[in-house]
Amino acid sequence: MTEATNKVIDAAALAVADALIALNEAGAALKPAIAHRDAIAGRIRALEAERAAILEARRSGDHDDAAQGARLLLIQADANELAAMHAEASAAVTPLLTAEAEARSHVSVAIAARDKMRDDEVLRITIERANELGELLLQAAIAIDTHKARLATSRNLWTPSRALAEKVHALYLQRTPEVNK
Repeated sequence: MTEATNKVIDAAALAVADALIALNEAGAALKPAIAHRDAIAGRIRALEAERAAILEARRSGDHDDAAQGARLLLIQADANELAAMHAEASAAVTPLLTAEAEARSHVSVAIAARDKMRDDEVLRITIERANELGELLLQAAIAIDTHKARLATSRNLWTPSRALAEKVHALYLQRTPEVNK
């Protein structure tokens, strides 16, 4: 790899690292906000369960406990207060969820860019090596033909494997005008 290519790939790897750091920070900010929202929701569910138990007891004929009415009023007041708190907590979670989703997207984009750069470089090197090998193979074929003529033989002294010949032929058929004219 060239030094310039290494620098580009290193920069892409740093972009991935930066995106992962941002994702971790977004997750760290999101976790307590969700925990706070869920704690409030748990308190609301507990109040609803207590209210349901009191109402069930009253429906079954237990009207002797005078404190039940007062408790139902207190539960309703607490539930209203907690509902407002839950709405605030949910509103605080929404932008954090968005930030985390954006950070996750940035990680995906950065990884894809880094991988593409790496793949492009591997392909460039592979093509460079294929061109070198192609030139060597051509020189070897010419040398074999030269020796064949000197030996005055008509038999083939060497042929490429069928798989190699088919692959080279397929690549030749797929060539674009600007490649290997």
